[in-house]
Amino acid sequence: AVGPVAFRGTGPQADAEAAQIGRLGLKVDYTALFRKRASLAAVVVEGIRLDVHQAADGELTFNGIPLRQILAEQVAADAKDELEEAAAEVEQAEAAWGVGIDDLELRDSRLVFTDHKGGRATIDVAQLDLEGFRTWTADDPGSFRLQGSLNGIGIAAEGTATPLSSNIRIDSRVDVSGITISRIEAYTGPLGFWPSDGTVDLSLTSKGAAVFPDARVDAELEARIAVRGLDAARADLGAFKLTGGTIALPALAFTYDGAGAIGLAGTADAALEGVDVRVAQGTRVGAAALRADLQDLSVG
Repeated sequence: AVGPVAFRGTGPQADAEAAQIGRLGLKVDYTALFRKRASLAAVVVEGIRLDVHQAADGELTFNGIPLRQILAEQVAADAKDELEEAAAEVEQAEAAWGVGIDDLELRDSRLVFTDHKGGRATIDVAQLDLEGFRTWTADDPGSFRLQGSLNGIGIAAEGTATPLSSNIRIDSRVDVSGITISRIEAYTGPLGFWPSDGTVDLSLTSKGAAVFPDARVDAELEARIAVRGLDAARADLGAFKLTGGTIALPALAFTYDGAGAIGLAGTADAALEGVDVRVAQGTRVGAAALRADLQDLSVG
């Protein structure tokens, strides 16, 4: 294992906060090399700190190091090694090697992205585990588990997937908690809501989701949306108040045709309390409790 390791730019970039890798540990299965397999038995990465800024012209810097500098150094290194690589390719022009990882653990890591308008997305990864992803068993699902957040919005996910297969399959559960307008605005900038109170939680389960080589997607989803203390208004939309409630979508068919068209079909069951809605045109709807059962719901 190595670490901690820190690096930053030089010259004008020397004052930028240093990027950091707290710890990196590798365990390689050397016996797999005899079977033309590059196999990592275990990878542990902790304490990554990466700060990415986008300039007005779109250029990216990583902790003060311009992307063009990174690419230029890579091009120079590639040119220097061109002859050696050509020779290596001749020697290795046989069957392709397999690549796999038995266990990858990422802990206590943060990526901060700031766009050219000042919007900031802070991605915190408390825990990311990947297990059993190998090209020589591409159709056997590996497992994943994630605990983290985006601008304070909690994200938890777990499931299985076959990302190395020609036809990708995914079974997963994703929970997103603490969605608020202010947390979204940390990246987008002001959206014009005042007041802007309220919290939304989202749970999404996919069963047998399929991603095809032509980019088509078919998925059977189950979703639940929970709203608490909504009190938001915008001049061009109106005002919306909701004490609390849930919207359940127990069987939702999702499709994507690979060319931009999305389809949704299923049923929805909404149970809301303390409803007070006033649209910009003056229409107002209020109810102490509202229950709606929507059948044959279809979008797209």
